[in-house]
Amino acid sequence: MLSSQFIKLALQLSSLSADFSFVNAKSYLPDKPVPSKGQATLLTDGLPELPASIRTISTSGIGVVAGALLPLGATVDVHIHGHTARGTVEDCRPEGDEFYIAIALAA
Repeated sequence: MLSSQFIKLALQLSSLSADFSFVNAKSYLPDKPVPSKGQATLLTDGLPELPASIRTISTSGIGVVAGALLPLGATVDVHIHGHTARGTVEDCRPEGDEFYIAIALAA
């Protein structure tokens, strides 16, 4: 289940180069993707654990880059430092030697 704590944690663990202008003192969470950096682990039934680098994050989803293709529509658990959110692969496309994976997070 997606929680605001998961999104806030991901934003806090992002590098200092992430754009935090959308997050104010009232803990407003961004609707539009915020460029972010950090590490996540993706778990999908029947596939090995997949390390990923976070590219963007918002209240509705997360974009990551990983070394393997994930099937569209696959259910995936996104693990970031002991916190988990479940989502669905909405897009997966080659990006150099890796793949950009867009995951819509469950509400």
